[in-house]
Amino acid sequence: VTLVVKMIKKILRRLFCIIALLFLGIIFALFGYYLVEIEPHRSEINSLSQSLNQAPRHNPQVDSLLSVIYPSQSIYVYAARDLFSNFHQGQRIPQGKYHLHNALWQLWLTVLYSQSEINSIWLSNAYFGADNGKPVYGLENAAQVRFSVPVSALNCSQTVELLAMLHAPSLYKAKPELFKQRVEKLEMRGCTD
Repeated sequence: VTLVVKMIKKILRRLFCIIALLFLGIIFALFGYYLVEIEPHRSEINSLSQSLNQAPRHNPQVDSLLSVIYPSQSIYVYAARDLFSNFHQGQRIPQGKYHLHNALWQLWLTVLYSQSEINSIWLSNAYFGADNGKPVYGLENAAQVRFSVPVSALNCSQTVELLAMLHAPSLYKAKPELFKQRVEKLEMRGCTD
């Protein structure tokens, strides 16, 4: 019986060592990914994270309406996808590797930035459709193109309209009645004025 107990203890010790080494390997891999992929872009990401949160661009309605329209975790996914795509433009990346990179970017964004900062990062780069054939990126540009006002001057209905457009800008341009229905529905959920 003591021989069996000794063998079990020896196996458990080795198993613990293997699990500990795997865990340390994962931690080192994540930190290494941060140093290679995220850190070189931190200053640009930091400026994006503050771009819509500081005067004169700040509009307090944006964060509250965004939380009504989109689940918070989906915004991390969108921000990670857009940032990774922007920083790797023109590179052909296999689909599996692309999804792995997006998941790692999402993990690091979740660790490094608050919900409000993630909202700002995403909305600073988000695609809002095209105007006269020219793509419109960023909430500030979209507010100027659509309403000729800065983000800080948007009323609730205008803010909802821009945020709703993010869901499918090309579809809503082709089907304005569908877009109008979505905006009205979201206004009922998010606008109290």
